[in-house]
Amino acid sequence: MVRKIRAAMAGALSVFLLVASIVPAHAAEQLVPQLGHGAGVAAAIFSPDGQFVLSGSWDNTARLWHAASGREIRRFEGHGSDVNGIAFSADGRRLLTASDDRTARMWDITTGQEVRRFTGHDDTVRAVGLSPDGRFVLTAGDDDTARLWDPATGREIRRFTGHDDWVRAVAFSPDGRSLVTASDDKSLRLWDSATGGEIRRFNGHSDYVLAVAMSADGRWVLSGGKDRTVRLWDAASGLEIRVIGRHDGPVNSVAFAPDGGAVLTGSDDKTARLWNSASGQETRRFEGHFGQVKSVSFSADGRSVLTASVDRDIRMWDAATGRETRRFKDAESNMNSVSFSPDGRFLITGSDENTARHWDAATGREVRRFTGHAGNVNAVEPSADGRWLLTGSADKVARLWDATTGREIRRFDGHTDWIRGVALSRDGVWALTGGDDHTARLWDAANGREVRRFDGHTDWVRSVALSPDRRWALTGANDKTVRLWDAATGREIRRFDGHGMAVLAVAFSPDGRSVLTGSRDRMVRLFDASTGREVRRFEGHGGHVMAVAVSADGKRVLTGSGDGTARLWEAATGRELRRLEGHSGDILAVAFSPDGRSVLTGSNDQTARLWDAATGRERFRLSGFGDGEWMVIGEDGRFNGSDGVERYLSLSDGLTARPFGPSDRVRWRHAPTGGGAPTPATAVVVPAPAPVPPPVAERPPTPQPLPPVATSPAFTGPRQALVVGIDAYRAVEPLTRAVADARALAARLRAQGFAVNEVLNPGRFALNQAVAAFAAGIERGALALVLFAGHGVEIAGSNLLLPADFPDITNMPADVAERLARSEALELSRLIGDIAASRPRYLLALVDACRDNPLARPGGRSIGATRGFTRLPDPVAETTIVFSAGPGEKALDRLPGADGNPNSLFMRHFLREIAAPGVTFDAAVRSTARAVVEDARRVNHSQRPAIQAQIYDDIVLTGR
Repeated sequence: MVRKIRAAMAGALSVFLLVASIVPAHAAEQLVPQLGHGAGVAAAIFSPDGQFVLSGSWDNTARLWHAASGREIRRFEGHGSDVNGIAFSADGRRLLTASDDRTARMWDITTGQEVRRFTGHDDTVRAVGLSPDGRFVLTAGDDDTARLWDPATGREIRRFTGHDDWVRAVAFSPDGRSLVTASDDKSLRLWDSATGGEIRRFNGHSDYVLAVAMSADGRWVLSGGKDRTVRLWDAASGLEIRVIGRHDGPVNSVAFAPDGGAVLTGSDDKTARLWNSASGQETRRFEGHFGQVKSVSFSADGRSVLTASVDRDIRMWDAATGRETRRFKDAESNMNSVSFSPDGRFLITGSDENTARHWDAATGREVRRFTGHAGNVNAVEPSADGRWLLTGSADKVARLWDATTGREIRRFDGHTDWIRGVALSRDGVWALTGGDDHTARLWDAANGREVRRFDGHTDWVRSVALSPDRRWALTGANDKTVRLWDAATGREIRRFDGHGMAVLAVAFSPDGRSVLTGSRDRMVRLFDASTGREVRRFEGHGGHVMAVAVSADGKRVLTGSGDGTARLWEAATGRELRRLEGHSGDILAVAFSPDGRSVLTGSNDQTARLWDAATGRERFRLSGFGDGEWMVIGEDGRFNGSDGVERYLSLSDGLTARPFGPSDRVRWRHAPTGGGAPTPATAVVVPAPAPVPPPVAERPPTPQPLPPVATSPAFTGPRQALVVGIDAYRAVEPLTRAVADARALAARLRAQGFAVNEVLNPGRFALNQAVAAFAAGIERGALALVLFAGHGVEIAGSNLLLPADFPDITNMPADVAERLARSEALELSRLIGDIAASRPRYLLALVDACRDNPLARPGGRSIGATRGFTRLPDPVAETTIVFSAGPGEKALDRLPGADGNPNSLFMRHFLREIAAPGVTFDAAVRSTARAVVEDARRVNHSQRPAIQAQIYDDIVLTGR
């Protein structure tokens, strides 16, 4: 088959480095920060005795939790990439993990030590299991094979070949004599464990089979797939017994209740569901996750249920009531950005809890907090004189702060989506920002005014930099490009080609002559800034390169990656000098100290870490939390922190965990630091740097004037619109906001110079008449815009728009009803085709008809798809079609609760976006889509507006 491509530091530190003779009072205990997983959780299961929960995550770790308290007991670290699968031995003394690093590993649950490694797979290992008698380990993965191993030696015993696509899941029969595999080739297969021979094949899924389980008596096989179905099979015959149920997204995990009377499933639709095995009826739904549910499991007594999600949460539920009883979650404090103050006295972090912080570089203590953002702080940069701090956030705002007081000085408002990167010119005159609205913007730091916009990227701008002489702006984006811009004119000067995936990080060398880039393609590249020629590559990372930096002397390069490592390289040769290992998640940010002797890294494992650049030794790690608490943990395992930080700490002595108490703070507190502190005889004291006077706040220098922002001109030809809104349906469910949407858009378009034909609640004849009249009246070279807001249904690949007098056909035979529906409704492709045939210069179509199918009926065959429209064939040239929701999704008219907005979710955002001066239609639609996705996500709903575009010009609606 064709294989699928898988998708301060100026001198030294003043910190006591305690040696072995100084140990905690309870030597057997370990301090365990309660930070949780730093990435999505792929799997979670109960231990056989129910005392523990084991989880595996895309942060490269597995973790053991105390089930009763929810406290983390131990981490199992060592995998070089995502942990996809986990399993316990029958006695609970060993556990297994499977990883993207192509290995499976066995661990001792008491010590956390790796005791065996299973190597041989040629690609990702997705699933792992242990035979009931403990004699065999079973693995499967993306090399299309399953393999049996000897757990005592790690030797491969047998290989099961026959699948011609990834093997996603495995399960042993209760007696261990057979095993079943699930594959992306749409089949399940039963194999003889002793011979490796295929016994039986289960065919029926119409897409990838993602999950499999066997009943406790071995009679039944349960499967879930990308086709959204859950299926029950007879293990003896291979016959499908029933389709137990359907989710609204791919089914990622399935499990039998211990007594076999119920089955549990988890899906991309963010729910887990309980079904009756015999009837196939859904009996309970477990809702609350904000991301796809990747794993479900039962406790041994069947009374509790576990779910794990890409939202990083593991939740325990009461199986009988559906009530959530416990959550094993992350601290939601990713360290997204890091830096040093110019004098090296402070470490700077920006994190998920909407906060930037200054930390003492000698002790790790929090010094100052910068609060005010309403979203994650994604980027931080101090001014060259240390007086100011610039931050960029998911709240779409950049802010300038007084670094000595923490007071906000100025806001930079204008981005319409998350800000991902920020930079300050060395003289403090200019601030540069880049974000998810596909733009980078230059601002006057003295007054917050936008002076230049850099347009051209077609996807998120992930990173920005200013050249030392502030003549050039540098941007890297998800569109795989790195671009150099003239800061004075906004003109694109050059592109640096070579990366095959999104560019996540960019930086200038200190002299501005070189450009350094990092990408999802795992590559780091160095370019000549003046020619665009690639000079050097730095190869070796096993994951996305998410951060890059160049030392002040230009001799070394620092990179951070999704493989959990930061690496130091020799800039002149590309040779790897040192590897910094210890983070349990992606490294999101890196920085050199001003003197180059220390390195700071930030990760989604909720920590920032300070390292000795010469030895690679970790000095201490920092964590900050949304409630204002903070802590620093030294290399000796002791800690310091705010008064209430104990809630984020536990003490573990093997397989128990207990809360951290007041007396423990004394025993485990980090030794005193700073001048005048008592020095233990065995401690090594590194002198503190000479004190530096605090910077004096003053106004940034007045900038030189630059030319005004360049924007695309407004469309100057005829503007014509047909706006249709239908609430008053006579035979199907009425709507409440479609007419309001039509009226509001008509008013906005008239204000922007459109001749608008507003048609409200038309029947079939009136609707067809309006379309025909509009098409016939389109002027040469016109911009035509069409809105249909009302009910629609997809039948056999055709998207039908329903008029107000559409009849009740729900009681007719399905084939008759579908024929009648086609004759009584207006087909969307005909609407588009009739108008396009009149040859407008551009045609923009908005379709807000992706609601629940008004023709659905209980029992029997439904008329049309459950909800939403299907994708149309690519539209004709100079046409863009925008659907308020993606295929198979429901568009929300209102948000749950007291939603007083008179317009639907899509229209309220679109009306706001198209009113912005100089905004292009494309930018308005994409900003609308992002806002809709975010609002829907907050209420546990999936609505992703879909765009089919064949227009490549910028169309500006405001102005003439």
